[in-house]
Amino acid sequence: MNQGGAFLMMSEEKADELGVAKHKRVYLHGGGEAGDDVISERPKLDGSWAMQQAIDRALAQSGKTADDLGHFDLYSCFPCAVFSSASALGIDPLNDPRPLTLTGGLPFFGGPGNDYSIHGIAEMADTLRKDTGAFGLVLANGGWMTKEAVGVWSTTRPDTFTPVEKAAKPTETVELDEAPTGGTVETFTVVHGKDGPAAGIIFARTETGKRFVARAAPEAIDVLREDASPVGRAVTVTTQDDVNTFRFA
Repeated sequence: MNQGGAFLMMSEEKADELGVAKHKRVYLHGGGEAGDDVISERPKLDGSWAMQQAIDRALAQSGKTADDLGHFDLYSCFPCAVFSSASALGIDPLNDPRPLTLTGGLPFFGGPGNDYSIHGIAEMADTLRKDTGAFGLVLANGGWMTKEAVGVWSTTRPDTFTPVEKAAKPTETVELDEAPTGGTVETFTVVHGKDGPAAGIIFARTETGKRFVARAAPEAIDVLREDASPVGRAVTVTTQDDVNTFRFA
């Protein structure tokens, strides 16, 4: 599939000089950027600190709330990105009447390389030109919800605009334990291969609050696949060749 997308940003003086019709102009009212650490060092695992920061900054600069927005294009590489951004916005992704994407979403629309969000911005511009005065938010994502950028747009001309702040960086990290002997499960996943479950992995905390990552012993994988969540359960750990292996205590 051949795809192309682009947008031009310029001052209003330059737009006047080039003869850009006023009804075609779309203004950036607020922007936010943030970058997070590697997953193992993040204090929060059930959401994205960077996503929350970027959204909050963009909304604050625009003077809008999620209720004021008429349109969204939320980056949708995986469902977790959509649910996390909806949570950060404080909206119900399953029942909110506003669509969460204008393009159809990354899995269906596609996009060349990491260029999808340019298409999201271009589609937002077209949508806002047809819905004069409405506001729309575009969220771009990179990595494991690691790099986030958000813009709030409208055909309404802002009275003033302050340059976007530099990207936010986390000030808190979790200390890792290099030689854990045990702890409690914080979160987990099971990796599947062609022949079924291939590996189980947990993030866990020691009694002192340090975090460690460990692979499941064979008998522990079945427990991870049970309906009952293992989060909070105690585990013991052995380490060999720098690989932590856990068993349920």
